[in-house]
Amino acid sequence: MVFLAALIFSSGVPAQESDLADIATALGLPRNASKAEILRAIGAKNTKQQTVTEKVDKQIAPSESGRYEVKQPTLGASEIKGAWYGRAEAVFLFRESLDASSPLAINENGEEAPFEALGSGDLDADIAPGMRLMVGYQLNRAISLELTYMGLHSYNMRGSAISPDGDLSAAYGLDDDSESWGDTLAVESFANAYSIRAMMESHLHNAEFNLRHQVSKMGTVVPTLSAGLRYINVDETFELVGIDEYDDLPVQWGRYKVSADNNMIGLQMGLELTHVFTEWASVSVMGKAGLLANIASGDTRIYASADDLVFSADDDELGLSLVTEAGAYATFRPHKNFDIRIGYNALFLSGVALGSEQFGAALEQIGDVNKMNLNRNGNLLFHGPSFGFTLRF
Repeated sequence: MVFLAALIFSSGVPAQESDLADIATALGLPRNASKAEILRAIGAKNTKQQTVTEKVDKQIAPSESGRYEVKQPTLGASEIKGAWYGRAEAVFLFRESLDASSPLAINENGEEAPFEALGSGDLDADIAPGMRLMVGYQLNRAISLELTYMGLHSYNMRGSAISPDGDLSAAYGLDDDSESWGDTLAVESFANAYSIRAMMESHLHNAEFNLRHQVSKMGTVVPTLSAGLRYINVDETFELVGIDEYDDLPVQWGRYKVSADNNMIGLQMGLELTHVFTEWASVSVMGKAGLLANIASGDTRIYASADDLVFSADDDELGLSLVTEAGAYATFRPHKNFDIRIGYNALFLSGVALGSEQFGAALEQIGDVNKMNLNRNGNLLFHGPSFGFTLRF
């Protein structure tokens, strides 16, 4: 009817009163409305229709198949049913032990003797490069599946103490051959040593499989819930080497080596909040938490000069480990099928067996018929920046 009115008024042909009455009724006006009132109503209706059309155009766009799809700037639950997507990122992480430093070497002489010459807190780790790979599949507009791997982080830590007078002794009585272990474990190089060195290696691997559900938008914020299965491996090796009598040949040395391996697996839940600025820019924060079963194992080896093995023991334990993860990210989408993401990540592990923490724990039980007492009370924090890109197929 609006189209008919526009045609009548634009044709220059005088309109009949019955036609004007019908048009006025269609526009919700009295049948005796004037021509000017009818024209104003038509103009208002056209303006409203144009505004609605513009809003719809901003929310939908034609897909490659010719169908119109709703525009969404967020990853995963934003994509159409049956779509695959993947992300590749470089992740740089610091490794920090949140436990108190344990003594490794003691100086027996001097004005403040005995004092700690070397502790586990002296084994600082530099930032380590790693990677995060993710592949996802969109089940529908709200639900997706994601498989993620993050890892290949490797840390090498070193520390040493030197005494020109040979006043160093390994902590926990490694030099005591009379009270604790007997003659079979007499490693002289752990007493009156000129040098004691500590070395530790640590490796991190992580994999997870999650179901993600994007719930209704709250203004400009898009919440996404997740739940799934997670596996984390932390593998560490610690060595303490004592060297005695540099000027005597052959050089006497002793080596204490312990390894600790953590295999954590269990369920986790998470929440991600994405704030959408425009179709091409957004920021997000996320958090995950899980209580994982930790299948931990460790072994101790003590060697004397000539690489003679004088003691060995191992232990296995099953316990629980708390895992929490957090992250903050900024995403830029220059193309509907490609985006760039930068962010900062933090991963906290509690209830893990750390390499350096097995030093004292194992030796406290060393007289118990080669029994190792595994310490699973360690707390680790990994944190650092990341950057990468996402592709949609």
